[in-house]
Amino acid sequence: MRVLARRYQLQAPLGEGGMGVVWRAWDELLHQPVAVKEVTLPASLPAPERERRLRRTLREARMAARLRNHPGIVTVYDVVEQDGLPWIVMELVDGPSLAEVIRTGGRLPEARAAGLGHQVISALAAAEAAGVVHRDVKPANILLKNGRATLTDFGIAAAAHDDSGATGSGPLIGTPAYLAPEQLDGRPATAASDLWAVGVTLYQAVEGRRPFERESMMAVIAAIVNQPPAPAQHADRLRPVIDGLLRKDPAARLTARQAMELLAPVAAGDPDASDAPWRGPRHDGPAGGGHGGGPITDSAPGGTPSRSPTHPGPPGKRPGGRVAAAAGSVLAAAAVTAAIAWGIQRGNAEPVVTPSSGSSARETAASPGATGGEPAPSPGRSTAASPATPGTPESTASLPRGFTLHTDRRGFSVAAPDGWTKEESGDQVGWERPGGTFLSTSWYLGTFADPAKKETRSPTALLDALRGTLQEDQGLIDPASYRELGRRQAPYPGGQAAELEFRFSPPGVGRSFRFIARCLVRDSGGVGLFWFFTPEGEWAEAGTHVDTFVRTFRLD
Repeated sequence: MRVLARRYQLQAPLGEGGMGVVWRAWDELLHQPVAVKEVTLPASLPAPERERRLRRTLREARMAARLRNHPGIVTVYDVVEQDGLPWIVMELVDGPSLAEVIRTGGRLPEARAAGLGHQVISALAAAEAAGVVHRDVKPANILLKNGRATLTDFGIAAAAHDDSGATGSGPLIGTPAYLAPEQLDGRPATAASDLWAVGVTLYQAVEGRRPFERESMMAVIAAIVNQPPAPAQHADRLRPVIDGLLRKDPAARLTARQAMELLAPVAAGDPDASDAPWRGPRHDGPAGGGHGGGPITDSAPGGTPSRSPTHPGPPGKRPGGRVAAAAGSVLAAAAVTAAIAWGIQRGNAEPVVTPSSGSSARETAASPGATGGEPAPSPGRSTAASPATPGTPESTASLPRGFTLHTDRRGFSVAAPDGWTKEESGDQVGWERPGGTFLSTSWYLGTFADPAKKETRSPTALLDALRGTLQEDQGLIDPASYRELGRRQAPYPGGQAAELEFRFSPPGVGRSFRFIARCLVRDSGGVGLFWFFTPEGEWAEAGTHVDTFVRTFRLD
């Protein structure tokens, strides 16, 4: 058996997560069982990403070590380095996770769920008092043994006031189904965000399902942001605390202290617990589970997008913060980034797909440093199918077989494939190809339109703002992997149209994607956008779809 630091004997793997493998081990010095987290990094990982992951591991250990005196938080004993990698030695909680209990035994009685929830919130309150936000509270990270609930996996935890950049803006962090609305909106996670996740967890514990379950992850994200939770059928005495934790406004959510006050009598089996009133939010200090950082405000600043680059090389940094927010909801950046972030989490084990030789004509014409000229069409796309005036009315007789023209009440039309799942969220509409994990085997078409919006910027500038948000504000594009494959400008009846196409890999993910977006701006008022992306290896297969989207998307 392998021995670390001449002390910790690895015995058997207990589980595997996004950052590595957790082993059951034996401490030969103290003669006690422990858990050891091995950080596994792909050999092909770029050096900057490798360093980032190592920093995250050490951050997890340091943060968890600050919380070692709370019985509801897994204790970190030691950090050792071997073969250039850190190994975290932790308390071994030899019991199932709450997720396993729900999966194998079904929903929990209210009293038991309340007791577990009380312990988890107590642990989160202690974490907040130490300046730590967990950011990934979910049943899989709650371990159970002898009636004790222990919160584990502080791997993506953040210091509440950390300005080191280690946990700055980047891709959506956490498990999407448990993320709070403000996180999906691009705002930082706070203690209130952790409490939202507890609300989702409590609901799941007593109902056996999550409150925002839908057919696809995009629909789940849309429901979290825009819709109320599904009515609970089995939460009687827990309803006040679940409702209070699942308020979309973080400032109106229950604090840790309020939630614990409501949970305690339910856990004790008090039949009058349902009468316990909720008197609205209190602004307690950190120990009481309040936000601890003053009022929570929308963090989307005003900024302006950069001008179009003069060459299609990797985009550089530019001022302006969350540029898509500054550009208005027209770019629907939250939906795009949420979709890609989810795809990254589900597809990050896939191999890198090397583009076929059929793509060389387009890439050569649009390689970094190329100037001017109309780029060659993408592989699989017909040159004749790209009209000189995109967005003009389309006859249904000219549609490829298997497509239907959709005229949407939001003021746009597009031909979408028959049988694809349609998803709606506010001003956005999307279609996902059925039959597979999103972004692993499926393709996605997203649209946004506002026929009444007055927009002074060109469609090219708006597309650059969208690209900037994906790379700089959400961290979903590795700058070294970015390659612009073409941009087009064309007249549009009464306005302008532009198209942007690029290839990219997310940071630390051995997988390449192809992305195309087309933006329409009407002189008299009105903006429309569609975006479409697939894994790189499936782009040629999608050629007919891309051509059809380009030809048929228009503002009505």
